[in-house]
Amino acid sequence: MSEMHSLDEARLQPPGAPEVELAAETRTLVVGPYLTRNAAAQASGAAEAQNLRSVEARLDEATGLAAAIELDVVESLAISLPRIRPSTY
Repeated sequence: MSEMHSLDEARLQPPGAPEVELAAETRTLVVGPYLTRNAAAQASGAAEAQNLRSVEARLDEATGLAAAIELDVVESLAISLPRIRPSTY
């Protein structure tokens, strides 16, 4: 059990110099697959679909998260999906 505990602690430590250098050299494309508004309304109900954040806001968040782990974000783009296919999502 103590071995499992030490592994968890190791994951929580900030990345060392080699990881930061590797991440800074990693060119990254952030792709946000989002349901079209009509598909979102059908999937979750019309009232809930109106409360969804904009695609731009969600893509900005994903880009920010990639940048926060020091990836070199080259481009970000949103892809509209009419429906989600679990096998390829």
